[in-house]
Amino acid sequence: MLKVKLECNNVPSYKVADCLARFSKKFPLAYKIESEGTKVAVEFRITSMSLLNELKRRLTHLKGANFEYLKIEKVLNDEESRR
Repeated sequence: MLKVKLECNNVPSYKVADCLARFSKKFPLAYKIESEGTKVAVEFRITSMSLLNELKRRLTHLKGANFEYLKIEKVLNDEESRR
């Protein structure tokens, strides 16, 4: 499991939220969006690096948007931490 913080510039938060909502229909993904001015910060957990790359690929289709990973860290999921 990966915990990711992603910052998006030059794109409205509703467009980022729409892209994440469509992505989460196929892959389980809970996310939190914060917006300030032209910056949108997104925090979420995702199961693998390959899914993260697929999400990034889909987000790059948003015109004029710039993306930067602020943090990527590996975390234990809830089931593993209880053992």
